[in-house]
Amino acid sequence: MTTLIKNVVILDGTGQTPRKADVIIKRNKIAAIGHFHRYQNAEIIDGVGAYLAPGFIDINTSSDLFLTLFSNPSQKDFLLQGVTTIIGGQNGISLAPIFYGSLELNKLFTDVYKININWHTIGELLDTLDKKKFGVNFGTLVGHATLRESIIGDNFRDLTQNELNVARMVLKKSLEEGAFGLSVNLNFPLTSLTPHKEIKFLVEEVAAQKGIASINLKSCNDCKNDSVSMAEEIINLAKETEARISIGNFSALSGTEMDLKKIAELIDESSAKANIYFSLSLLSRFIAPIFSFLPCFATRGSLKEIHNNLNDAVFINKIKKELPVKFKSEEFKIISAPRHDYLVGRSLKDFAEAKDMTAKNAFLHLVDFLNLRGAVVYKGYNQKNLLNLISYSRAVVSSGGVSFNKNPENLVAAKFYSAFPKFLDSSLKKSVLPIEIAVRKITGLPAKILGLKNRGLIKEKYFADLVIFRDSHIEHVFVNGKITVKNGQYLNIMSGRVLRR
Repeated sequence: MTTLIKNVVILDGTGQTPRKADVIIKRNKIAAIGHFHRYQNAEIIDGVGAYLAPGFIDINTSSDLFLTLFSNPSQKDFLLQGVTTIIGGQNGISLAPIFYGSLELNKLFTDVYKININWHTIGELLDTLDKKKFGVNFGTLVGHATLRESIIGDNFRDLTQNELNVARMVLKKSLEEGAFGLSVNLNFPLTSLTPHKEIKFLVEEVAAQKGIASINLKSCNDCKNDSVSMAEEIINLAKETEARISIGNFSALSGTEMDLKKIAELIDESSAKANIYFSLSLLSRFIAPIFSFLPCFATRGSLKEIHNNLNDAVFINKIKKELPVKFKSEEFKIISAPRHDYLVGRSLKDFAEAKDMTAKNAFLHLVDFLNLRGAVVYKGYNQKNLLNLISYSRAVVSSGGVSFNKNPENLVAAKFYSAFPKFLDSSLKKSVLPIEIAVRKITGLPAKILGLKNRGLIKEKYFADLVIFRDSHIEHVFVNGKITVKNGQYLNIMSGRVLRR
């Protein structure tokens, strides 16, 4: 199959000035760029008045965490906003390596018994995924919490030196088998007090293998004043190890706008000596595990210990005092409740009214009732503040999103799944960034950070992951040379590939 895209303005992903040209797609690659009046046996798409960009790369997604990669392999919510590649294994949790064939940590987010698990290593996982069909390209990091849980289970302690050696050996093997790097989540209960020496020990292996380390800063109430110092520690880690590092939850920080601005400035100032970036979503809503709304002190320990503490009256009263005064229960909407699907789509306000409780009491009851499991969509970001950060040279745009098989109407799915069109809109209409620079932040730059080969740019012999958009409306999407979205409609074509580092 050959396609000729004519009269289109090319944004090639490098940040260079847009130019008008034609593009020929042959099989799964970009065959030629130039000016062609016609091409034999080619399907012609007239792109007059539209832009052509590389397929968008979402460097921070959670479809593997919620296992919708299996229940909804089309991942069409990403395709419809121009995303052709998603990266999983974020927030410290990945589908592999798992020594005992059980996705223990994923149980906090979804029902893991709905799929058959026939892998242990990253290599076996990727081989399994190769046999399936997906709408998007998928790559993964190794989750630090998953790595730890595979070695010591649900134990809240430091690793011994022997255990650290095993963790590094498994990480090395996983990177050699195709993982793009390591993700560390300092907000996750089992890894919240991980010593710096452990993180550095593992990041040194990532650097040796030329991978990427994605690190989430602590973002709960009782550590908000340390956000700048924590960022400085990560910047120094990048300098010491020479690893590529991305702060994966930049917009989730609970500090002030000035904290975020200061961190962005520090990262930019360090760019000559530290290979460090940060990713953020421009959406005001975000997905978070339900337990993450507890104060930091309440999420330290094994998962069993945390749950047991929720039945201690003194402990509960301490939690109540530290919960935000303005807890927007109507904005707190349940998006996942394993084994209690009837709660999906309801708000905390709905739950509180049904139980005749205050919002805080209802929240604590819900966390206890769900045994720490489940996730919510919450409106808590100031979009204007985030727009002020995206112009920094080391900033990339991501969504942190999930493509569910069915989205409850009252989760306002149409607004939630629009991270990339919103970003384009901010550049085209609000002049936040020149459009060519904006496109680089969602194509060429994330491809560079990940070390993706032959993707992220419009260049001959590169894979034909392409997006045609007009204003900020996504019209056509190509994945590996096949058109999967046409005139804004998903065509139910699965042409995505499993990507290996």
